[in-house]
Amino acid sequence: MRAYGISTYIFIISLFFANTSLAQRNNQLNQDIEKLLLEQKLTGAVWTIVDSNGITTDCAGLKNAESKESFKPSDKVHVGSIAKTILAVGVLHLATEGKINLDESVSKYLTDTKFINKWNATNPVTIRHLLNHTSGLEDLRLWQMFSMKASPTDDLEYAFTKNPFVLKIRTRPGRMFSYSNMG
Repeated sequence: MRAYGISTYIFIISLFFANTSLAQRNNQLNQDIEKLLLEQKLTGAVWTIVDSNGITTDCAGLKNAESKESFKPSDKVHVGSIAKTILAVGVLHLATEGKINLDESVSKYLTDTKFINKWNATNPVTIRHLLNHTSGLEDLRLWQMFSMKASPTDDLEYAFTKNPFVLKIRTRPGRMFSYSNMG
Protein backbone atom coordinates (compact mmCIF):
# COMPACT_ATOMS: atom_id res chain seq x y z
CA MET A 1 0.00 0.00 0.00
CA ARG A 2 2.99 2.33 0.45
CA ALA A 3 2.99 3.29 -3.21
CA TYR A 4 -0.66 4.36 -2.99
CA GLY A 5 -0.71 6.19 0.33
CA ILE A 6 -0.97 5.06 3.89
CA SER A 7 -4.74 5.05 4.20
CA THR A 8 -5.77 3.98 0.72
CA TYR A 9 -8.31 1.20 0.65
CA ILE A 10 -9.01 -0.72 -2.50
CA PHE A 11 -12.14 -2.60 -3.39
CA ILE A 12 -12.94 -4.74 -6.35
CA ILE A 13 -16.66 -5.01 -6.67
CA SER A 14 -18.39 -7.39 -9.00
CA LEU A 15 -21.94 -6.25 -9.60
CA PHE A 16 -24.74 -7.37 -11.84
CA PHE A 17 -27.61 -5.04 -12.68
CA ALA A 18 -30.70 -5.87 -14.71
CA ASN A 19 -32.88 -3.52 -16.73
CA THR A 20 -30.70 -0.42 -16.39
CA SER A 21 -28.68 1.39 -18.98
CA LEU A 22 -24.92 1.45 -18.69
CA ALA A 23 -24.93 5.18 -17.90
CA GLN A 24 -27.62 4.80 -15.22
CA ARG A 25 -25.79 1.85 -13.69
CA ASN A 26 -22.44 3.65 -13.59
CA ASN A 27 -23.94 6.84 -12.17
CA GLN A 28 -25.81 4.92 -9.44
CA LEU A 29 -22.75 2.83 -8.60
CA ASN A 30 -20.55 5.94 -8.29
CA GLN A 31 -23.08 7.52 -5.94
CA ASP A 32 -23.36 4.35 -3.86
CA ILE A 33 -19.58 3.98 -3.57
CA GLU A 34 -19.09 7.65 -2.64
CA LYS A 35 -21.72 7.22 0.10
CA LEU A 36 -20.04 4.05 1.41
CA LEU A 37 -16.63 5.74 1.45
CA LEU A 38 -18.01 8.54 3.61
CA GLU A 39 -20.00 6.23 5.90
CA GLN A 40 -17.08 3.86 6.47
CA LYS A 41 -14.41 6.59 6.56
CA LEU A 42 -12.48 5.05 3.69
CA THR A 43 -10.20 6.89 1.30
CA GLY A 44 -11.01 5.49 -2.12
CA ALA A 45 -12.14 2.59 -4.23
CA VAL A 46 -11.63 1.25 -7.73
CA TRP A 47 -13.77 -1.36 -9.43
CA THR A 48 -14.36 -3.23 -12.63
CA ILE A 49 -17.64 -4.51 -14.00
CA VAL A 50 -17.56 -7.31 -16.54
CA ASP A 51 -20.88 -8.05 -18.22
CA SER A 52 -22.53 -8.36 -21.62
CA ASN A 53 -21.84 -4.66 -22.24
CA GLY A 54 -18.10 -5.24 -21.97
CA ILE A 55 -15.61 -4.19 -19.32
CA THR A 56 -16.09 -0.95 -17.39
CA THR A 57 -13.55 0.36 -14.90
CA ASP A 58 -14.19 3.33 -12.63
CA CYS A 59 -13.17 4.81 -9.31
CA ALA A 60 -14.13 7.14 -6.50
CA GLY A 61 -12.26 8.98 -3.79
CA LEU A 62 -8.58 9.50 -3.25
CA LYS A 63 -5.58 7.51 -4.40
CA ASN A 64 -3.47 9.11 -1.69
CA ALA A 65 -5.02 10.67 1.40
CA GLU A 66 -1.91 12.68 2.29
CA SER A 67 -1.46 14.36 -1.09
CA LYS A 68 -5.22 14.43 -1.83
CA GLU A 69 -4.48 12.85 -5.22
CA SER A 70 -7.67 11.47 -6.76
CA PHE A 71 -8.04 7.98 -8.16
CA LYS A 72 -8.19 7.65 -11.94
CA PRO A 73 -9.80 4.60 -13.59
CA SER A 74 -6.46 3.87 -15.27
CA ASP A 75 -4.52 3.70 -11.97
CA LYS A 76 -2.91 0.35 -11.28
CA VAL A 77 -3.52 -1.13 -7.85
CA HIS A 78 -2.56 -4.23 -5.92
CA VAL A 79 -5.63 -6.43 -5.81
CA GLY A 80 -4.61 -8.78 -3.01
CA SER A 81 -6.32 -12.07 -2.30
CA ILE A 82 -9.44 -11.30 -4.34
CA ALA A 83 -7.35 -12.23 -7.37
CA LYS A 84 -7.44 -15.86 -6.17
CA THR A 85 -11.24 -15.85 -6.23
CA ILE A 86 -11.44 -14.32 -9.69
CA LEU A 87 -8.80 -16.70 -11.02
CA ALA A 88 -10.59 -19.70 -9.45
CA VAL A 89 -13.87 -18.73 -11.10
CA GLY A 90 -12.10 -18.59 -14.47
CA VAL A 91 -10.40 -21.94 -13.93
CA LEU A 92 -13.65 -23.57 -12.82
CA HIS A 93 -15.37 -22.14 -15.89
CA LEU A 94 -12.70 -23.77 -18.10
CA ALA A 95 -13.21 -27.04 -16.24
CA THR A 96 -16.98 -26.83 -16.75
CA GLU A 97 -16.38 -26.35 -20.48
CA GLY A 98 -14.12 -29.42 -20.49
CA LYS A 99 -11.06 -27.39 -21.49
CA ILE A 100 -9.06 -28.40 -18.42
CA ASN A 101 -9.23 -31.24 -15.92
CA LEU A 102 -8.90 -30.22 -12.27
CA ASP A 103 -7.27 -33.54 -11.43
CA GLU A 104 -4.54 -33.32 -14.07
CA SER A 105 -1.01 -32.39 -13.13
CA VAL A 106 -0.31 -28.66 -13.28
CA SER A 107 2.71 -29.48 -15.46
CA LYS A 108 0.33 -30.45 -18.29
CA TYR A 109 -0.88 -26.85 -18.49
CA LEU A 110 2.06 -24.84 -17.12
CA THR A 111 4.96 -26.62 -18.77
CA ASP A 112 7.55 -24.08 -17.60
CA THR A 113 6.53 -24.37 -13.93
CA LYS A 114 8.82 -26.87 -12.20
CA PHE A 115 7.80 -27.96 -8.73
CA ILE A 116 10.37 -29.60 -6.47
CA ASN A 117 8.10 -32.46 -5.45
CA LYS A 118 9.55 -35.68 -4.03
CA TRP A 119 6.05 -37.23 -4.30
CA ASN A 120 5.64 -36.34 -7.99
CA ALA A 121 5.55 -39.97 -9.20
CA THR A 122 2.50 -40.78 -7.07
CA ASN A 123 1.15 -37.35 -6.08
CA PRO A 124 1.80 -34.63 -8.64
CA VAL A 125 0.45 -31.17 -7.90
CA THR A 126 -2.92 -30.80 -9.63
CA ILE A 127 -5.02 -27.77 -10.44
CA ARG A 128 -7.45 -28.91 -7.73
CA HIS A 129 -4.59 -28.85 -5.18
CA LEU A 130 -3.75 -25.26 -6.11
CA LEU A 131 -7.39 -24.17 -5.95
CA ASN A 132 -8.08 -25.73 -2.54
CA HIS A 133 -4.69 -24.92 -0.96
CA THR A 134 -3.56 -28.54 -0.60
CA SER A 135 -0.63 -28.38 -3.04
CA GLY A 136 2.01 -28.50 -0.32
CA LEU A 137 3.41 -25.11 -1.30
CA GLU A 138 4.34 -22.63 1.39
CA ASP A 139 2.88 -19.19 1.67
CA LEU A 140 4.79 -16.10 0.53
CA ARG A 141 8.38 -15.51 1.49
CA LEU A 142 9.17 -12.35 3.42
CA TRP A 143 11.23 -10.95 0.52
CA GLN A 144 8.10 -11.15 -1.64
CA MET A 145 5.75 -9.49 0.82
CA PHE A 146 8.04 -6.72 2.03
CA SER A 147 9.80 -5.83 -1.17
CA MET A 148 10.19 -2.09 -1.57
CA LYS A 149 10.91 -2.63 -5.27
CA ALA A 150 7.66 -4.38 -6.22
CA SER A 151 5.27 -2.48 -8.42
CA PRO A 152 1.89 -3.19 -10.03
CA THR A 153 3.64 -3.89 -13.33
CA ASP A 154 6.03 -6.56 -12.03
CA ASP A 155 5.71 -9.93 -13.71
CA LEU A 156 4.33 -12.67 -11.47
CA GLU A 157 6.96 -14.97 -12.96
CA TYR A 158 9.64 -13.08 -11.01
CA ALA A 159 8.22 -14.40 -7.72
CA PHE A 160 8.85 -17.94 -8.93
CA THR A 161 12.19 -17.46 -10.67
CA LYS A 162 14.10 -15.34 -8.14
CA ASN A 163 14.46 -18.42 -5.94
CA PRO A 164 13.41 -21.81 -7.37
CA PHE A 165 12.90 -23.20 -3.86
CA VAL A 166 9.64 -21.23 -3.57
CA LEU A 167 8.19 -24.05 -5.67
CA LYS A 168 9.32 -26.75 -3.27
CA ILE A 169 6.43 -28.95 -2.18
CA ARG A 170 6.66 -29.29 1.61
CA THR A 171 3.86 -31.80 2.23
CA ARG A 172 2.36 -34.56 0.08
CA PRO A 173 -0.07 -32.88 -2.36
CA GLY A 174 -3.69 -33.37 -1.39
CA ARG A 175 -2.90 -34.30 2.18
CA MET A 176 -2.97 -31.04 4.15
CA PHE A 177 -4.65 -27.63 3.81
CA SER A 178 -2.27 -24.69 4.06
CA TYR A 179 -3.26 -21.27 2.74
CA SER A 180 -0.80 -20.42 0.01
CA ASN A 181 -0.45 -17.18 -1.88
CA MET A 182 2.14 -18.97 -3.99
CA GLY A 183 -0.47 -21.55 -4.97
